[in-house]
Amino acid sequence: MKLRGGGKNEIILGVSTATAIANGALVAVGKSDTANALGFGLFEVIDDPRYGIAMLGWGMGKLAALMAGGDAIPAFLKLNLIPMVLWLVTNAINGAPMKEYAMPIIFGALYSWVVFG
Repeated sequence: MKLRGGGKNEIILGVSTATAIANGALVAVGKSDTANALGFGLFEVIDDPRYGIAMLGWGMGKLAALMAGGDAIPAFLKLNLIPMVLWLVTNAINGAPMKEYAMPIIFGALYSWVVFG
């Protein structure tokens, strides 16, 4: 596996990819407590292997875009603004604590920087 480039787009998507894959794999194998610890308390993962598998699948899509490089990265991040917005809306509807807004705001801002900046 060869990743192309090493600019801001690749770094932002790389961190996002690592986060999704690590959390997804940990939750899928029953290590939700470790996934929560890695998130520095900024979000709480759902302790359900199906959630972990879905997160792992999202991470694999990110990895595929990262491996493709070039225009695939901003295209993928543009589409991933949709889950970021839905994450924020879901937090608001469910009255999530303020700390749970950090991850979608941070990643959403970084994705926006790539897409619109």
